[in-house]
Amino acid sequence: MTTPTRPFATAALAAASLTLTAATTTHAQQGPAELWSVGGANNGAPVSEFDETTQSFGPTLFEVAPVGPANAAEIEYTGSTFVVSNVRAGEITVWDATSYALIATVPYNLTASTAGIDAITALEYVDGVMYAASAERGGSISEFGTLDLTTGVFTPIAVTGYAGPLSGLAFDGTTMYASTGGGDNGLYAIDLATGITSLTGEASTVEAYYDLEFGADGVLYAMGDNALPGGSSDELFTVDPLTGLATPQGALNAPPSSTGITSTFIIPEPTSLALLALGGLLVARRRRRSA
Repeated sequence: MTTPTRPFATAALAAASLTLTAATTTHAQQGPAELWSVGGANNGAPVSEFDETTQSFGPTLFEVAPVGPANAAEIEYTGSTFVVSNVRAGEITVWDATSYALIATVPYNLTASTAGIDAITALEYVDGVMYAASAERGGSISEFGTLDLTTGVFTPIAVTGYAGPLSGLAFDGTTMYASTGGGDNGLYAIDLATGITSLTGEASTVEAYYDLEFGADGVLYAMGDNALPGGSSDELFTVDPLTGLATPQGALNAPPSSTGITSTFIIPEPTSLALLALGGLLVARRRRRSA
C-alpha cells in the first residue's frame, strides 16, 4: 500500500502503525488508490472495485437496487461496512464489506432539516462519525451535518451557503472538502464545527461533479462530466485541493456510469493521530526501560 501524502506529520503515522482493513483479499480490479464505485444507471446501482489507472470497473460485487430504477448518489466505507445513499428510494443501505451481505435498510429521517430537503447527497466517514450533505432535489437548499446509520436521523450543523446540492465529501486528515453537482463546478472547504463552506477553486474542465474521494495514494479523485470539447459525460478526474484544478484522466471504461466512489483507506482526525502517536511513544519508552 502506498503511504499517502497528507498535511499531518508522517512521524505520527509511523508511530501510530495504522492497520487498514481491506474489504476483500484480492484486488485485481483496483489500482493504488483502492477505490470502489457505485453506479447510478436507470437499471440498478452495482458496486464494484474501480481501477483509477485504467478507469475500469471490476465485476459487480453487490447491487443496491437490482430491480427497477435506482439513483445511488454516494457510497462510503466505514472500516467494516459500505454505506450507500439511494436518493430515489429515500434511504441508506448498509452492506458487510467482506461478505457483501445487506445488513440494514434505513429510511432517511430529515425532520430536523430545513423544509424541502429530502435527500442525502454525500457521505464521508471520519473517526466514527458519518458526515453527510443533504439537499432539496431540484432545489437550491443544501445542509451539512451528521447522519445516524441506525436511525437515519440527519442532524444539520449548518446550511452550506451554496445554492445547490453538494455531490461529494472528502476528508484529508485536517480539512473536509466538498464538490458541487453543477453550476460553479466548485471545490469547497467545510468547517466541521460550523458547517461554513469556503470556495477553494472552480474547475473549467468539469461540467458537473458526481463525487469526490481521497485515495490511499493521497490523490483527490472525482467522477464527473468533462466540459472540454470532445469530453465524455462520465470521466475520472484528479483534483488539486489547494486550487480546485481538475485534470481529466479519461473516460470510464465500462457502463454503467459511476455516481459515487469511496476508498478502503480511512484517515483519523488529527486528535486521534496524536493519541495513536503518543501510544506508540509510550510503548517505545517502556521497551527501552525493560531492555
